[in-house]
Amino acid sequence: MELHPACEANVSYARPKTVTKKDFRRLTKRNSVMSKKSSTRDATEAFPHKRRVIFGLSLLAVLSLTTVLLNAMVRSPMQPDAADTLFAYGGSSDSIDSIFNISGKMQPGRWQYIYIHHSKTASGNALQLSNGSAGLADHFIIGNGEGLADGELQISQRWNHQQSAQNPTGSVPLQPTYISICLVGDFDLNPPTSMQWGRLGQLVKALQQRANVPNNRVQMINDSVNNRPSSPAGIGRYFPIEAFHDQLQNWTNATANAGQRWKN
Repeated sequence: MELHPACEANVSYARPKTVTKKDFRRLTKRNSVMSKKSSTRDATEAFPHKRRVIFGLSLLAVLSLTTVLLNAMVRSPMQPDAADTLFAYGGSSDSIDSIFNISGKMQPGRWQYIYIHHSKTASGNALQLSNGSAGLADHFIIGNGEGLADGELQISQRWNHQQSAQNPTGSVPLQPTYISICLVGDFDLNPPTSMQWGRLGQLVKALQQRANVPNNRVQMINDSVNNRPSSPAGIGRYFPIEAFHDQLQNWTNATANAGQRWKN
């Protein structure tokens, strides 16, 4: 479209402004500052989200570590009537002294006899052999691998509090000065295991030393008469009573000889 000559005379054209180097540097600097402010604002808006994520992960790691540490500190669960337990017999006597780490005080002369019997059951532990609310009748139980590990020794609350043992089923009343030991098993059918045998000897010797109980006061009842089954108060026909007493006597002699050599 062409303008009329009269109109064209009244039109003025703006001349382009020349940009100097100084103006260019100022403009570039201002754009850089604005760009930095925009980046900072974006980062600030995003930071709270990142902070929450990092905090959550850190809290989760701390809680997980705490759970692991607490689980490591918790002991394995025991039977309700068991005050403590010693695991399978290994032939050493270094752990047997823990039976004297008890709540009650062991008074001199409190215990004068040691009584040993079988449970007359194929398996058992402190819970299974307890007498209801009365708890376990015995002071100690030695496992046969069924219900307890073979040779494992459970220490009852009666021993922990130095309370008298109760009577096994079918027995005459026990005197309050008897320490009662129960071997899990039916020894009318099978003899005790070698681990039970070793643990029993270890336990009896420790009790004899501490309570000053002589060999002739370590008692078992052989009530298997004319091939009739024994009661839980007995020791069963396959328990070698004489061999066990011989072992106690050999140990007594060895201890006496060692003491005599030490004096000389």
